[in-house]
Amino acid sequence: MKNKYFNIKSSVSALIVFLMILGFISCNKFAGLPIQKDAPFNGAVLNNPTNMTTWDYIKSRGPSQGDSLFELMYKAIIRSGIDTNLYTQPNMTYIIYTDSAIFSRSTGKTTTSTNSYWGFYKVPNSAGKLVTATDWSQYKGADSIALKNNLLYLMINGVHSFNNIPITYTTLSTIPLTTPFEIDTTLMPQKVNATNPYSLISFNQSDSNANFHSIYLNAFPGSKLYLSTTNTQFPGLKVRTAGIVTKNGVVHVVDKVLYYK
Repeated sequence: MKNKYFNIKSSVSALIVFLMILGFISCNKFAGLPIQKDAPFNGAVLNNPTNMTTWDYIKSRGPSQGDSLFELMYKAIIRSGIDTNLYTQPNMTYIIYTDSAIFSRSTGKTTTSTNSYWGFYKVPNSAGKLVTATDWSQYKGADSIALKNNLLYLMINGVHSFNNIPITYTTLSTIPLTTPFEIDTTLMPQKVNATNPYSLISFNQSDSNANFHSIYLNAFPGSKLYLSTTNTQFPGLKVRTAGIVTKNGVVHVVDKVLYYK
């Protein structure tokens, strides 16, 4: 009886071992296909589907909507008289201003920072002196036309995002002057801006921050955009939030005014 018990026990043990081996083989190869290998995660290549058009996305964070991040951007679009259907066109790239890209604040007060639209594109006061604006209603005549053209400058045919913008591998926090970049024309009419007669915008991508990619605008070789006494060699505007997918394209959110320099 003891030997019979031992034989049964041995048979069960052998069966368990066989099933374990079979399970291991099955896990690594099923129907002739190898198991999927681990792949590095790229946390910066964003895919943020909004399930909205770009225009609806702007309105969803516009006046009286939660954080109202795009309140002043929305009001600029309405003030300019631009056709809002442009924000629903397919296969487009849009640059969207946050409120801080339009109106810089310091302890609740307006500053004269030229990083903001109102600080960079000043308006004349009653004495004819150029001052920082405090409301879109102050942009009249030629200033209103310039506002519309700047908004058109923030629209580009085609989708420019992480998957097709050239990447710069660098240990620096920003990208150097002689880096690969992509350049395209915007919807701003040509020859309305003497400093940018062909209405050009450039895109660049850096993965210097631990594989968290960043997109830079107008960081082409020779650019002087946002150079300063403390930043003498790395130009361009770094996108605050990039690769936001809308139903009709992609959105890049910036917190400084964008121009070509």
